[in-house]
Amino acid sequence: MARIGIDIRKLADYGIGVYIRNLVRGLAEAGGHQYTLFHKPGEETAGLPAGARYRVERSGLYSLREPFSLGVSARRADLELLHCPHYVAPFWPGCPLAVTIHDLIHMLYPENLPNRAARAYARFFLRRAANKAAVIFAVSETTRTDILEHLPAREEQVVVTHNAVDPRLSIPPGEEELSRARERYVLNHPYALYVGNIKPHKNLPAAVRAFARFRRAAGQEWRLVIVGSRGVDYELRRSIEIAGVREAVRFLGFIPTNFLPAVYGLAAVFVFPSLYEGFGLPPLEAMAAGTPVVASDRSSLPEVLGDAALLVDPSDEVAMAEAMERACADGELRETLIRRGRERVGRFSWRRAVERTLEGYSIALGAEAARG
Repeated sequence: MARIGIDIRKLADYGIGVYIRNLVRGLAEAGGHQYTLFHKPGEETAGLPAGARYRVERSGLYSLREPFSLGVSARRADLELLHCPHYVAPFWPGCPLAVTIHDLIHMLYPENLPNRAARAYARFFLRRAANKAAVIFAVSETTRTDILEHLPAREEQVVVTHNAVDPRLSIPPGEEELSRARERYVLNHPYALYVGNIKPHKNLPAAVRAFARFRRAAGQEWRLVIVGSRGVDYELRRSIEIAGVREAVRFLGFIPTNFLPAVYGLAAVFVFPSLYEGFGLPPLEAMAAGTPVVASDRSSLPEVLGDAALLVDPSDEVAMAEAMERACADGELRETLIRRGRERVGRFSWRRAVERTLEGYSIALGAEAARG
């Protein structure tokens, strides 16, 4: 039994938070190790393993203090391995490191970061993670390829641990759930749905333009519903105005997890035009709710979605609009996509992700034992 620490301070984040929550639960159920979980002050840890040790880590995420403070915390906890589920690995932790790199968005799309200092910070710590980690977890084969191409990592060092749908979102919504969501969010029109961050690489202006084309053919009653917790950027607002669909685009902001399956399930089609994804959970979540998916054919999305979605060139708005129309109007195709989608969701499991993570831990602990 090894003493393993996990930094869970991004527990409240959408993507990484889903990863952390399901990983630590699965690791606790698997047993075999003693886990210390480093969390933010005041962090809600209900539902996390009762048998784990909990320690407060006060440093801010992506701060200059973080790598020093977390290293001190790890040494005080007398760990044999520290797992950092995002790319900032601490200085001098006193034990081997395992690091999860979800994507290389900050290196491949540095314009998404606010300034040059943030870009330098991200590049430094991504490269440092690859240099210092005994094992690197990648959430897709695509991310693994990106890591090996852009970072100083060795092939045997990188272990793929695919994400999966959160169990809370894996059961199709019932009629009562659908009715409550329809009433709460006033979802009285047929709609196309997007769920995710509102960032430049998500390519939402292209989705707006494709939706405008689709709406001209399908009818003025259609809406585009966007669920995301970040503010609307200038380019997106401008694309909505130019496309003439201001009254047809609705921003619902953040939606509690218990309402998400119904919001997915009420949608006629889910649209995900992203230019880059390390994994891409929202399309799988839509599939779990029984909603057909139109998605980009870039980065990890073909790997994750396979033939269960209509994959299109995200720069081709005509093709995107046509795919939306086919997914809504072609009954046979629609049923095929729904069936394949549910089958596709079943190919990814947190149990398998936990098994692969434990294999990675063994690699890291074995390497340390060999050096000793």
